[in-house]
Amino acid sequence: MADVKDVVEFVNERKRAVENLTKISDIKDTVTKVPDAFFRNLTHSFIDATDLKTKNKQDKTQLRHLILFNDVLLICEIKKSSRRTGGKTEEKEYKMKQILEFSECSVEQVPADNSIILSGGRDKWVIFFEVPYMCNMWYKNLESFCANSVAKIPEEDQKGKKSKKKERRGSANNK
Repeated sequence: MADVKDVVEFVNERKRAVENLTKISDIKDTVTKVPDAFFRNLTHSFIDATDLKTKNKQDKTQLRHLILFNDVLLICEIKKSSRRTGGKTEEKEYKMKQILEFSECSVEQVPADNSIILSGGRDKWVIFFEVPYMCNMWYKNLESFCANSVAKIPEEDQKGKKSKKKERRGSANNK
């Protein structure tokens, strides 16, 4: 009987891994400006994605697409919305604006206005939820991930490319 449980557990684990890779592949197809290194890192586990209002450090409120992983949060600009035209449904397209690493973040919940304040480095984001349940769910996930995360993405990969100044400096040192 224990052998059967082990096989079932193994099969379920593999199925979850395949579903996660499928979801990450879908994200790769719909989100631009995500560094290649992000997709090579196999430790990312997809948790949730949703469109929410955010307020950035300049106090500007915007609708953003947030993609929650176990170790990072992708904050994306919505480039094209899903709509139905001529019997066809167009998919949404997004442009990545920022990667927030949970190893460098802190989170606090503001229940009075169903929001979460996520601070990381020099950045501070306020995320607004329409429903208290969603706010609580995201807060619990973010709080847990911020407390337990140690994953790092090199700074050059967060921006998707090395700065030209760094490249020039590196090539000058090699001469």
